[in-house]
Amino acid sequence: MQMNVMEYKGYFAKIEFDGSASMFHGRVVGMRDVVDFYGASVVELTRAFHEAVDDYLAWCKKDGVKPEKSWHGKLTYRPSDELRHRLLIAAAIASKSINEYMNEVLDKATREVVEG
Repeated sequence: MQMNVMEYKGYFAKIEFDGSASMFHGRVVGMRDVVDFYGASVVELTRAFHEAVDDYLAWCKKDGVKPEKSWHGKLTYRPSDELRHRLLIAAAIASKSINEYMNEVLDKATREVVEG
């Protein structure tokens, strides 16, 4: 089983192997603040991830800063003309609005990545 995403307290981290350090490297995604951590084993990596998130939350509380959870704001998506055309056709065939169809497709694709 390949581990590439971890979750703790609503924070998600992308995991990669750093061959130069012979360790796993993790970075919390979905926020502007940088929260990195390392571990030589899955147990060590998990512990480091939990500590990094807990330290981040403690720092925010100490400095009176609202912790980031994820990106906020409007998502702007501009598909190519060809993809837009295929989306219109696929949505019509599925008897859905483009928004409903895109939500369904993106929900399925992102769940596969995030949840494995």
